[in-house]
Amino acid sequence: MHKDFVKKWNGQVDHDDIVYYLGDLCYKNPEKYISKLNGEIHIIPGNHDKWIPKVHQGIKTGLVRKLTSASNKPVMIHGHICLLKHKDEMLVMCHYPMRSWPHSHFGSFHLHGHVHKKIAPWGLSMEVGVDNNNGYLYTWQDVKTEMAKLKHQLKEIKNEKD
Repeated sequence: MHKDFVKKWNGQVDHDDIVYYLGDLCYKNPEKYISKLNGEIHIIPGNHDKWIPKVHQGIKTGLVRKLTSASNKPVMIHGHICLLKHKDEMLVMCHYPMRSWPHSHFGSFHLHGHVHKKIAPWGLSMEVGVDNNNGYLYTWQDVKTEMAKLKHQLKEIKNEKD
């Protein structure tokens, strides 16, 4: 399973790509896995990332210890909620699904993991776990495509109510 995951990751991720991984990367021994993965890796902790010290879990961000990817880039650990503006889109990333998140009423996207299966979206939210995508990471294009569908569905629902 681990070999397949590394193969799929590296088949998608080049050395200069940036990956935000929304938790549960590994239970222990992160060096064993992360050192084989391409890209600049940012981790939002999940409940199974026991290797991340509690002081970093949602409180302190940055480097936990010297972990580098196969691309020789340091791995960054973020708090439980990570806000990122990408082009014209606000992203709110968290391991856990939320019903309300920063800027949710202003069109921000919420990306999450944790549930390990497809669940109905709430607003502009998307479950991005690899176990829902045949072991592959979701790309920015995948997210934009799904959010466009959700925006259309939400607009139709609003029109029906009006």
